[in-house]
Amino acid sequence: MIKQQIPSLNLPTEDNCCPTNSKNYDMTPRTEQEIWEYLHSEDTMPTSAEYVNTLEEYDEQKLQLIFELDMQHNKYDFLEAVKQNKIELVKKILKINPKLINAKTSDGYNVLHKALMGETSLEMIEFLLQKNPILATYFDKEKLTPVGFMEKNGFNKNLSASQIEQIKELLKNAEAQYILTPRTEEGIFNFLNDDLGGLLGSKFEHGET
Repeated sequence: MIKQQIPSLNLPTEDNCCPTNSKNYDMTPRTEQEIWEYLHSEDTMPTSAEYVNTLEEYDEQKLQLIFELDMQHNKYDFLEAVKQNKIELVKKILKINPKLINAKTSDGYNVLHKALMGETSLEMIEFLLQKNPILATYFDKEKLTPVGFMEKNGFNKNLSASQIEQIKELLKNAEAQYILTPRTEEGIFNFLNDDLGGLLGSKFEHGET
């Protein structure tokens, strides 16, 4: 137990994540003092975009030490890995800390928004939707769902027209599954019958109250 007063940790931000030469460090600080000294080294601090390449070099034990804690900079590093389409790294991180699938930025961008901002791939979108399909319905600060964001801002130029259509279809199908907005009496009746009726184990006749 460390008896001396430990300064409060000024954790890295989204654009200021981890020491440039972090791979030269022993990534196993055991005490508060060691953690503080590690985070406050004299090395320059790279962005999350730069640090993701270092993370790819880490084995599962080092990744475990980093991502098992719910720290702010872990969220940004994870989202950057998604944006860079580092799917194997993303899978490893989520295995360690599954809650990161729900990570989002201060602008409301979730993992699907971030994936669509970067080096999008059909495989990444499929994987993220398998983990949490309801994320396809979440809005950013501009009130755009991931597919709405994609349609407004354009698509990764490396994607073929076929891949773009497949991604749009995946996202729209996920939206349709979770956004239930019947507008007419018949639509509400069908919703109660097909969705709630199935969930509650009962069926309604039109006109019943």
